Amino acid sequence: MINKFPRNVNQLSDNQREDLYKKWLDAGITQHLLFNKSMRLVKFCKPLLESIFDKKIEKIDFIEYEKVLHIDIGTKGIRLDIVFEDDRTVYNIEMQATNTHNLPKRSDMYHAILTVASSSTGGKYNESKNTAVIFFCDFDLFELDEPRYEFEYYCKKSNIHLGDGTKRIFFNAKAYKKEENPHIRGFLALMRKDKSEYDTLAHEIDSYMQQLKGIKDLEDNFMEMTLNEYYQHIDDLAEGEKKGIVIGEKQGIKKGIAIGREEATKETSINIAKQLLDILDDESIAQRTSLSLAEVKKLREAN
Repeated sequence: MINKFPRNVNQLSDNQREDLYKKWLDAGITQHLLFNKSMRLVKFCKPLLESIFDKKIEKIDFIEYEKVLHIDIGTKGIRLDIVFEDDRTVYNIEMQATNTHNLPKRSDMYHAILTVASSSTGGKYNESKNTAVIFFCDFDLFELDEPRYEFEYYCKKSNIHLGDGTKRIFFNAKAYKKEENPHIRGFLALMRKDKSEYDTLAHEIDSYMQQLKGIKDLEDNFMEMTLNEYYQHIDDLAEGEKKGIVIGEKQGIKKGIAIGREEATKETSINIAKQLLDILDDESIAQRTSLSLAEVKKLREAN
């Protein structure tokens, strides 16, 4: 495999750096770095959350940029993009540019992590904060052409809501024109880069991202992240190829055994049929062996 880029940013040629710089200038809110730098600001995140939950939020606090949470020693750390909280709810906002086919399970884990992390030691269960996990997806996770999919726990039979304080929402940027709320529609349009649908908030976020693109350190971070993602993809492909070879070999051995058994069974049926040619008619031989009537007739003609 020919690698397009070196692994180190300092080893980039002028043309390679120019290519990455163009990508940086063209990047939008779905780009990880720009999303996190923009949406950690209360002036952007607060009106968006108010629109999502259709309520006035008096005060909201940013917890920690890309916070990594661990339930216990040895457990897998969960890296969260954006986490805000008010007096009753912890909000986690995630940007998802590609479908990793694990978002329902991930959202469930994020709820559990947020609940434990935000609960006070020795506190009562009913005192724990509500949790809301929000994914802004640049694809339609459930393929129903809806701009948003909202989930809570409820009883299927009686439609009684559990009331555990959890909510998960998956936005579909592709259906942004169907979204009625102007702030949400504008943000989804921002993901799709359709400036004709931007509202005031989307224009402000877009303007701020253009300012971010003028910061040299962020440009270098973007290039480094791009190279890491590029080589992670290459490494994943190589690992997948190795696994594929091993699986293929194992499947080949199993298939060979199965074919051998099938051929052995076929040969036995032919030998039995030959012995019956002078005793039974073709239909009876076919019934007593695994051969078809045509195979029996062909066998008789050959003998």
